[in-house]
Amino acid sequence: MATDILIWWLTIQGFGLAGLPLAGWLFRALPDRGYAFAKSLGLLVAGYLAWLLAMLGLAPFGRATVIVCAVAAGALGLWLGRERRPGAGAPAGLGRLAIPASWRLLLAYEAVFLAALVFLALLRGYNPAPWGTERPMDYALFNAIRISPSFPPHDPWLAGYSINYYYFGYLLMAAVSLASGIGAGTAYNLSLALIFALTALGVAGMVVNLIGLTTDPSASLRADDRRPTIEAERSDRRWSAVGGRLGAALLTIVLVLGAGNQGGALELISGTPKVLELTQRDFLRAVANGAGARAPLTLDQPYQAWGEPNLTTAITPTEQAGDFNWWNPSRALWDTARQPDDPTRFYAITEFPFFSFWLGDMHPHVMALPFTLLALALALQTLARPAAPSYTAGQRGWAELALTGIVLGSLYLINSWDLPTYLLLYLAALALLYIRLGGPPGPDADAGPRSPLARIWWRHMLPQAAAVLLAAWVLFAPFHLTFKSLVGGKQPQIDAPVLATLTRTIGFVTWTKTSLHSFLIIFGLFLVPLVAYLLAQRRRGPAQPGLWRYPWAVLLGTLALGLAIGFPLLVLLPLALYAATLAAERADRPADAFALAGFALICLVCLGTEVVYIRDVFEMRMNTIFKFYYQAWLVWGLLAGYAIWRLTDVSTLERSNVQTFKRANALALALAGLLFAALLAGALVYPWMTAGKSFREGQRSGLDGKTPTERTPAGAASIEWLRANVPGDAVVLEAVGDDYDGRGIGANGVSASTGLATVLGWPGHQDQWRGGDPAVHALIEPRKADVATIYSGTDVPQARELLKKYGVDYIYLGPAERATYPPEGLDKFGQLGEPVFQQDDITIYRVKQ
Repeated sequence: MATDILIWWLTIQGFGLAGLPLAGWLFRALPDRGYAFAKSLGLLVAGYLAWLLAMLGLAPFGRATVIVCAVAAGALGLWLGRERRPGAGAPAGLGRLAIPASWRLLLAYEAVFLAALVFLALLRGYNPAPWGTERPMDYALFNAIRISPSFPPHDPWLAGYSINYYYFGYLLMAAVSLASGIGAGTAYNLSLALIFALTALGVAGMVVNLIGLTTDPSASLRADDRRPTIEAERSDRRWSAVGGRLGAALLTIVLVLGAGNQGGALELISGTPKVLELTQRDFLRAVANGAGARAPLTLDQPYQAWGEPNLTTAITPTEQAGDFNWWNPSRALWDTARQPDDPTRFYAITEFPFFSFWLGDMHPHVMALPFTLLALALALQTLARPAAPSYTAGQRGWAELALTGIVLGSLYLINSWDLPTYLLLYLAALALLYIRLGGPPGPDADAGPRSPLARIWWRHMLPQAAAVLLAAWVLFAPFHLTFKSLVGGKQPQIDAPVLATLTRTIGFVTWTKTSLHSFLIIFGLFLVPLVAYLLAQRRRGPAQPGLWRYPWAVLLGTLALGLAIGFPLLVLLPLALYAATLAAERADRPADAFALAGFALICLVCLGTEVVYIRDVFEMRMNTIFKFYYQAWLVWGLLAGYAIWRLTDVSTLERSNVQTFKRANALALALAGLLFAALLAGALVYPWMTAGKSFREGQRSGLDGKTPTERTPAGAASIEWLRANVPGDAVVLEAVGDDYDGRGIGANGVSASTGLATVLGWPGHQDQWRGGDPAVHALIEPRKADVATIYSGTDVPQARELLKKYGVDYIYLGPAERATYPPEGLDKFGQLGEPVFQQDDITIYRVKQ
């Protein structure tokens, strides 16, 4: 285990070295010169180049290609960052590297990365199996990309078709596994550890850079000067500049990656895991009852939980903590049914990063975390840069456009839900940059105060924004041209031109609204410091009468109105507007402007989920809440850490127009601090009751994950035989499983373990992946029936024709097939193929041509 971790660490360090010059050049306006993002950027660019070569048929996706592309990424960075002598065209040095001025900061970054990597690897060692929940799907896609002889990579669960899913995150993890030479079972778990570690490093880097830009806001104006100023050197020797930043970074890592929502604490307080399902009145009664008598409690509003057969009319709290229900906090928001007389309540998914890593599903929303942080760093760099970009001017302009397009455009391929949010944040940062720069020089330059929007040099900004949007699509055109959206196949809600197309994908939320208590259970930990930071801001210039003279009054009034009309989250609208207004006023303070703009954007995103939802196979807002709240957790958690530092670092308060500590403000801040401390304690209940219990009581079994198929000697030998002897484009027939392996027979374990294509894997997931392609979607049920015919029927010619129809090369006959299909149908395979592997109850037949 230790050797595998070391090899994995060395491998990602190699990608980091490749990314150092690129990060140093792309993030040249950031105080740490982009060091915290070098590993993610190096992996992203190397993976992109390897993917592009494979998609264009110029090179196979494999170890050699990945390594060559990593070297090419490093060489590109060195070329871009090379320094020139004044007045000369010849390079004067190797160029700018992403190396912080402080060696202490560099060591702190590396310590954070290594500690996070080892922590998650040790945690995965308690449950390394890539099975349960949706891990089989993740493992199948991960392995399919590792062995695909051509691109787009083949779908392991629909032979003859390519993956129609957001697979780029799997590709990046596959690239690291190929470069390291570590086997699939171990590489899967180390990939989760890598995602966790890159995210921790990215969070630390964002906080350090935000603080650096706050303590030395003019640093970005010296972005082209590699030499740190005397002021910066002195600042770097202060504890507040090194230890303070590190402390803030560690706290923020805990907020983003180590904390849970309040569901874990509420379960212990109330004595029941059902506390999160209750309406607001019953919720408050259940919490009070759990903290007091813990008597059986009859509900005022009985309900039927989605998927449960009976009506819940009462709850009986347990006397002690008992078994902790670790699953329920990931379902902390419950919607009402569409029909007013229907007592059913439907959960929306409210996962958070620690839940994801504890669960072990390597899903797109998890793999996207380090690369969304890369996009956040790009937005901060854009806001802090000393001059407006010229993306289509000269070689370096085009190169910066390409890197920007890769960072932003890759988000769609990793997790499509992330692209709109982070693209909007980047565009907001670009607009704030132009507000700071104040428009083009001219006769009206000194005409007096102008509104922020009037100060934007639109004629210059819009082409730059358009170039980025175009680059983000063009650079990934091979994906877009071979991919069918998973949504868009529904009947339109509004059958009218334009609206019909729109409402096939987007629906309107007219039957439910998020309750205030549910929202605070999920985000209260972040909102306390963020709202305190927002209200501590002081408008610049003389006090102005109007809407924002007393922002707290506007917020309270809107909250009261929202509660009265059944729309509590309406309060997010004035929060967003006020924060956006302040961001425009503080455009010359990149860190504050970024924090305020990010807070405003996520307020609008969460408000948007109250109005519209993405129409998927579930036809509810379950996944819409899931994916956008996951983004909110990352961004708000990150900004909350910075807000805490800002509110507690007295030296920067007056300098950046935050109110000084008058007595009333100090009291309010102390109360907010106490509330935050209580919420933080509640948020740490979840990791303590899950990972903490594993470390205290669990038995570690190593990192080499095994599917059910591999848990017997014969099964393990059969999988190794397939990996060693069968080409990546072969089709292996196996039993069709039910989604999530509900029968516990390990069906589709062969395709998941090897990545080899089978005729049909999980039908329910194919139903989701092919929802936007009716022609392919229509093949799912016939394929399921044909596989059953091949295994169950006794008609040899019919089976032979079906095997030929689907291009089957091998037939797998193991425990899952024997448990699914009748024995009389299995006896005919000797007539259809020759046995090439046989051990115990497992036989693999090569189909006769």
